[in-house]
Amino acid sequence: GLGDVYKRQYYTPLCLYATSITGELEVAEEIVQDLFYVFWKERESLPILRSIKNYLYGATRNRSLQYLAVSYTHL
Repeated sequence: GLGDVYKRQYYTPLCLYATSITGELEVAEEIVQDLFYVFWKERESLPILRSIKNYLYGATRNRSLQYLAVSYTHL
C-alpha cells in the first residue's frame, strides 16, 4: 500500500536523522516506527500543511527532542 511506499522511502533516512539527535540507533528506530504507525492510523486527520516529507522530518525531530527531554529529567 501507500504506507509501504513512504516507509521504504523514508524509514532509513528518518532513522539516521533521529539517531543524529538521540545518539541511539535503537531509540531512533523505535521513534520512527511509532511515527509511521501514528502516521498511517491517523493519516486522514493529520495537519500536513506542507509536504509529507517535511511533516515526517518535523515529527521525527520533535519526537527525538521529546525523548531527550524525558531522558534528561530522569538522570
